[in-house]
Amino acid sequence: MVDEAALDAVLNTSHLAGAALDVGKTPDQMPTPSLAAHPNVIAMPHIGGQTTEPTELIALDTVVQVR
Repeated sequence: MVDEAALDAVLNTSHLAGAALDVGKTPDQMPTPSLAAHPNVIAMPHIGGQTTEPTELIALDTVVQVR
């Protein structure tokens, strides 16, 4: 979990150059719009597990667990 207010504050100092986030505390689990719009933040959806390969592996692992 990320304290988004603290991250935003430290991004405005010289202590942290940037951040990349794929989750946050908004209802859609994205970083808050103000943090996502920060020039030193890369924000993207949390969809890595929804690509073809992980989906297939999850399905096959579910079958193994059910057996």
